[in-house]
This record gives sequence, structure tokens and C-alpha cells, in this order.
Amino acid sequence: MTKRRVVTAAIVLALVVALGVGWWLSNRAARPTVATAPATTQTLDVLVTAQGAMAAGGASTVTAPTSGVLQRVDVTDGQQVEQGQVLAAMDVQPLDQALAQAQAQYAAARAMPTGSDRLNRARDAATHAAQLAVDIARANRDRAELASPAAGTVQFATLSLAPGLPPLFTTAAGASVSAGMTLFTVVGPESLRFEAAVDEADVAGVEVGQSATVTLDAFPGRPLTGTVGALRPAAVTTATGGVAFTTVISLEPGDARLLTGMTGDADIAIETIPDALVVPVQAVVADGASRHVWRIDDGIAHRVAVEAGPSTDTLTQVTSGLADGDVVATTNLTALSEGGAVGVG
Repeated sequence: MTKRRVVTAAIVLALVVALGVGWWLSNRAARPTVATAPATTQTLDVLVTAQGAMAAGGASTVTAPTSGVLQRVDVTDGQQVEQGQVLAAMDVQPLDQALAQAQAQYAAARAMPTGSDRLNRARDAATHAAQLAVDIARANRDRAELASPAAGTVQFATLSLAPGLPPLFTTAAGASVSAGMTLFTVVGPESLRFEAAVDEADVAGVEVGQSATVTLDAFPGRPLTGTVGALRPAAVTTATGGVAFTTVISLEPGDARLLTGMTGDADIAIETIPDALVVPVQAVVADGASRHVWRIDDGIAHRVAVEAGPSTDTLTQVTSGLADGDVVATTNLTALSEGGAVGVG
């Protein structure tokens, strides 16, 4: 072979290689890359998630027995107390003075002159009124110590004009109070529950007796277990303008210090499906009333019609069309075509 022919052959070979590499690179560049996941068989817990807050089903209030000043407060806000435990005490000095004054008035009434019907009636009326005043003053003095009517969690009263504004009143030593003013609320552990606002789209699956898990913002790493105890029939309007129904969840508090008003999220298990074939929820494509997935076999995409069952936030049950171990695409689904090559990465 002459030198000229050798050079020509080399050039032709180089062109062929370049064209082949170019075709391979262009084909590779055109091939979509997808993430994949296998279809697996497992127990699927279908959950309804709703926001809510702790509430007291029944609570006892402790009020000021008379107008005056709180001399001392013996507990802290949120403390666990026993029935009969002293929570606070009124300043007794004005109460003692009021009792002494009432007793003096009673003694004066008893010393009023008698001897005629008119005088006797006047003395009896004054004595009766003075005795009532003594009884009231003595009762106020005897109730100077405020005891808890039940065992539970004590919560201090706070009064403000609007949320976010500084309180006008908070239970504290030295605070001036009026007769009948609520100073404490005692919530028994058995009366605390979580009230969740379940969206109207999900409420049909919620039933009394279903298990639930509540995670409070105050205890993010300590989920509480509970049971749906009631579903209120009256709709409520959510902060975003949606419609929801209040679901009452009874809790097992454990050692968590639960307080009314604590907010959090509830996961209600509305259905448990054993041996469910599941795929990631993003793998299932809705096409009108039908559903399909992209099964990947040896780098080739195949569109497979499936029937889908219930879903969670992450998984969807597939009741037909796939088998355990089938690999499905989970990303870049709109770029796939039947029989098209894909890259997996």
C-alpha cells in the first residue's frame, strides 16, 4: 500500500470514529436522566393530618373570695398540684380589720336598749344584720388561703385587651383583685385533649376510636399517642377561609407537662393496609381518570397503566399493573416516551 493510500485510509477511519462518537454523544445527551425507586410490599398506614391545639374538657376555677390584695402565690404557672393544696393567700390584715369591725358592731347591737316592742324589734333587727356581717367577714377571713379544688395542672389567669398586647392583669403576689375574679384554672389530666381541625375533604374517613399521634410544638421530639374520642358535627372556618370539622383526640400525656392552648399537629390513622404494594407518590401520573407509571427495564422506559389505592404524603398503593421489585421513574416524567432510552442517576 502506497503512502498516499495509507494517509487516505487513516483520514477515513478518523472521520468514521468522529461521526460515531458524535452520534453516541448526541444520543446520550438526548437521553433523559431519571431517578428511580422499586415497588415494595409493606404495611401502609393512611393518615389524615390536621392542625389543632390542646383544650380542657373540664376545668375548675379558683376565684378571689373578696376584693383585696394577693399577699403571696405559692405555686408556679403550669405546676402539678394536689386537691386541697394551697395556691395563694390574700392579705389578711384588712380581712382581720373587717372581722373586728363586724364583731364590734354586733356587740353594739346587742347592747341596744330594750323594754318596749319597738325597742325590742329594733334591737333584734340590728343584731341580726350585725350577725350576718360577722358571718361574712369570718368566711372571708377563713377563705384567705385559696386551695385547689382538684388535682391537676394549675394555670394562672391573664387578662389583656387583645392578643399580643401587654396583659392588664396577671396572677401574682401584690396584685389587686376583685371579689369573684378568676385567679387560677386547674385542669385535671383526664380532661385535657387535643382538638384538631380536620379539612372537609378528609373528614369522611375519620371515625371515633381511630388511633392518632399528636406532636406539639412545645415538645417536637415527643409525640403523644391518643384516640379519636369525638367528631363535632358543626363546621368551623379555618384561618385561611377553609371549612373544617373539629376532631377531639383523647391523649395519654405520659410525663409531658401539657397546657391548654399548646398547638401542634395530629396524624390520624384512618386505614391500615397490610401487604400493600407501594411506590413513591410522585411516580404515579394522573391522566384524567386513569393513572400510569413509567417502568424502567434495562434503561428503557415503558408506560404502564396502573390502578391506584390510598396514598400518604410519600407513598401510593398500586393495586394492579406492577409487581414487587419493578423499578419506576420518579423524576423527569414528562420527558419520557414509550420505548425510549433513559439514563438513571
